[in-house]
Amino acid sequence: RWPRCAVPQVDQWAGERHPEPALVLKKHRWCSAGPHETGLGRAMMEGSALIGIAPWAGGRLNDAAGRVASTEQQMLATSRLANDEVRASRDDANKQIAEARQLAQRAESVSAVLTAPDLIRFNLTSTLADGSSAQVLWSRTRGVVMSGSRLPGPGPEKTYQLWLVTGSQSSVSAGVFVPDATGRANLVVDPAPKVAGPVVGAAITLEPAGGRPAPSGQMLLTRFP
Repeated sequence: RWPRCAVPQVDQWAGERHPEPALVLKKHRWCSAGPHETGLGRAMMEGSALIGIAPWAGGRLNDAAGRVASTEQQMLATSRLANDEVRASRDDANKQIAEARQLAQRAESVSAVLTAPDLIRFNLTSTLADGSSAQVLWSRTRGVVMSGSRLPGPGPEKTYQLWLVTGSQSSVSAGVFVPDATGRANLVVDPAPKVAGPVVGAAITLEPAGGRPAPSGQMLLTRFP
């Protein structure tokens, strides 16, 4: 027979002489008994414990996987943000370098024109009573420099255009420009435009955006011989 403390409680025996009695189990109660009964009880208890641990372990693994995925997403977002900031900083630095080079080139061109042996100055006066003025420095060998002040805004789809006037009164375009909000404007042309014959004057007209091959708009500032 089973030891009393190790035998499952039963409602009835199917037969005392049957080698494997059929038991109707109510509950299990285990205690210290012989080696066979103790090993069997421990195995069943360990199996039950493992069955109970499995859902808990699965939940912990799912939580850990979720935290890992969230961390990876945060790292990716941080990496993208850092890359965007680096790219923006690099673009801004390249823009500043390009602007610095342009300023250096303009300063070098202005200096070259100012020291040119064939330099000619033209002081332009306004055809309007608005106080605007401009000065044109012309060097056939080194270029053209124009600086203006108190120039009114050209208006939409309009631009200022500088003309070099020759002895035959023909005009050669030296470039277009738009003054800033304070009315100041600067134009540096290097190399100098090709002009047949001597330059004897200069003029600034108001033209459609992009300029024209010949003067077509209102003369705003002039200096004729």
